[in-house]
Amino acid sequence: MGPVSRSNNERTKDLTEVIASHEVEIVCTQCQARIPKSIAFLKATREMRCPVCSAAVLLDVSSIQGEVRRVEKSLRALHSQLSSTMRDPKSN
Repeated sequence: MGPVSRSNNERTKDLTEVIASHEVEIVCTQCQARIPKSIAFLKATREMRCPVCSAAVLLDVSSIQGEVRRVEKSLRALHSQLSSTMRDPKSN
């Protein structure tokens, strides 16, 4: 039996899930704790509590959106490179 072929829609969904689950560190301005949070969480939240000191951490939406765009761009480029390599491994 050969490898299972997946549709572009399934691969795009997988990439979207990878991007959403990618973690970015948020630094508490009160205690400097580094708090890993997923991109999905950061897209949905504007404020959170530091798990170390309980201070309110206001999320800088514009800064986070810039970080999210950079991560998405990097992961999409990596996905494209991997897909290309898997289609034609001799091209490298």
